Amino acid sequence: MRFLFRKLFATIGLKYIPLVVLILILLQFAFGILKSTYIEFPLDKSPNPKASEHFVNAMQYKLMINKLHGIVDYDNVLMKPFLNKMNEEYEKGKALLPHNSAEDVYWYVILYRGIHGIGGIPDDYDTNNDLLIFGEV
Repeated sequence: MRFLFRKLFATIGLKYIPLVVLILILLQFAFGILKSTYIEFPLDKSPNPKASEHFVNAMQYKLMINKLHGIVDYDNVLMKPFLNKMNEEYEKGKALLPHNSAEDVYWYVILYRGIHGIGGIPDDYDTNNDLLIFGEV
């Protein structure tokens, strides 16, 4: 193993080592997202596997959006391409579903829960009865 690293460093030079390390970290992150979404949402158990494949792709974008949200807000310019791709994959999956299917509602809630505040745990001030005056909000 030591020989391999020496050969690698001698071939690419010291100035490219940070770039190689960054690329390896990004690849590890990407493969981790791919693996976790296909384990969490198995396509073989779905009644509509082709539509679910698009929804899983949208979920992968959602995971990237969640990671970026620690750095920037949802309305930031950096988020726009990821949000657009997530919406695009969601719409592709929705178009493949039968008209009477409720699977799109399930995926909508999962995908947009943190972004639009759907289905989340309410904040303390939302459920505090001390703020109510004469039964009004």
